[in-house]
Amino acid sequence: MDSTPPKRNPLLPALIGAVVLAYFDIRFYFIEHRFILLGSAIVIPVAAFIILFFSRSRFAWLAAVIVVFMIAVTLLITYQLGYMGVPLTWFLGIVDLLLFALFLRYFWKTKEPYLRYVAAKEI
Repeated sequence: MDSTPPKRNPLLPALIGAVVLAYFDIRFYFIEHRFILLGSAIVIPVAAFIILFFSRSRFAWLAAVIVVFMIAVTLLITYQLGYMGVPLTWFLGIVDLLLFALFLRYFWKTKEPYLRYVAAKEI
């Protein structure tokens, strides 16, 4: 079993996505539409993920999963309220769910090598 830590943090693409997401969500929820509650539901987990990422916490992947879940919930709510500019259709809903499933699968795959490393380190 390989007990060497990964050379590069596999959540780096998620960090880049979180920074971009934070910028656009702050602009959309706080500045354009004044949805402070919905914006906070995404920005607070994104901030927690960024802090956990830079502190090299093993719970950073869990924060990333929470961010994806909160994005899905708030996106569906804003579709239902009609603020996205297009109505929520079955096709759009299925595409969004498949995208979120893809993100969650990526996070699960990045979590597995770390768990193997921690298990080998404890033995």
